[in-house]
Amino acid sequence: MLKLITCNKSNYEKKLFSYVNNTSMNNKKRSEIVSNIIKKIKKNKNTALIKYSNELEHNNFKNSKSLKVTPEEISNALSQCSQAFHDSIKLAVQRIMSYQKKLMPKNLYYKDKLGIKLGSIWSPLASCGLYVPGGKALYPSSVLMNAIPAKVAGVKRIVITTPANNNQLSPEILVAANAVGINEIYKIGGAQAIAALTFGTESIKRVDKIVGPGNSFVTEAKKQLYGYVGIDSIAGPSEILVIADRHNNPKWVAMDLLSQAEHDEEARAILISNSKDFIKKVNKHLLKFFKIY
Repeated sequence: MLKLITCNKSNYEKKLFSYVNNTSMNNKKRSEIVSNIIKKIKKNKNTALIKYSNELEHNNFKNSKSLKVTPEEISNALSQCSQAFHDSIKLAVQRIMSYQKKLMPKNLYYKDKLGIKLGSIWSPLASCGLYVPGGKALYPSSVLMNAIPAKVAGVKRIVITTPANNNQLSPEILVAANAVGINEIYKIGGAQAIAALTFGTESIKRVDKIVGPGNSFVTEAKKQLYGYVGIDSIAGPSEILVIADRHNNPKWVAMDLLSQAEHDEEARAILISNSKDFIKKVNKHLLKFFKIY
């Protein structure tokens, strides 16, 4: 499973940079595609949004109304998930909520030596859009980790966008959204979702800020639209570098590598080690994990 590159070989640097930079598309091409999507969404709004959602995400939406998740869909999702899953989400909500409340910044007021009152006030945004990855993997955790800080801060309107497949969302995503009280959910993803949240459409109101991880197209869209809308950061695709020798636990190292590699085909997981035997052990654990999952 691991691609082995030996540092004392003459073509070492070439192979390493080839691996690190080997993406499905060059940055210039991706930037042009995203820029075009943004322009079309800004100009044609729902018409373009439906077109891209159908063409790029394997859906068959007929109108803008079908993009929004209905109460019936949420109800069905609640019944589809196991009690164990509901319990785990409930526990996660409680723990994340407790932690985020302790991070809440406090307003500051004081009077200086001249008798002048000074201070600073923290105010919540009016609205926030959460991008939740979908498609090849499920991330209900992304719902909780992005929604709960906004809830604790007092954001009144929280919107979720997540890509659908065959017009459907995974029930796990909807259960997580329901657990934190979010019912404005749209079955859209990619750069088109970021553009729709930024400029708004006939059926989707714009938001003040967009947060949440996504693939390289989502990241590029956030990068291009920063300034029109607030964003959290320019993140992804994921990468990880682990430096380990024979004294480390190969199973743990394999888990660390997979923790980032699972996010995207373009994620880069690199292990640096001076022990071929250790590398073989890590590789063996990777193969075991792939059989399990």
